[in-house]
Amino acid sequence: LEEGDLVCYQIGSWKVDGVVVGDGAEPECAFAVVDTLQLVFTHNCEHGWIYGTALRLDDGVLRPADTADDFVQFGPEQLLARLEGEADDDDAYALSAGGVDV
Repeated sequence: LEEGDLVCYQIGSWKVDGVVVGDGAEPECAFAVVDTLQLVFTHNCEHGWIYGTALRLDDGVLRPADTADDFVQFGPEQLLARLEGEADDDDAYALSAGGVDV
């Protein structure tokens, strides 16, 4: 995973080591372009955060989210997929062959 990657991640509720975590809402897919990765390694575990800019899916194209707060932060356990796509002049990303099916 690198800065600039398009990703699909889970929001709502998900499982970590068999335990349900999150806000209790139904699981949903969300999309972002990665801005920063933060990894922390200790003597017995690792953890990190993925920071990015929120995107919304619109007819197979990922576009900037229509929200005032488009900054997102999520953990690696929420990451579902890295997506292939190319940005255009409007910061929209046309997904490559296969796109995404959610």
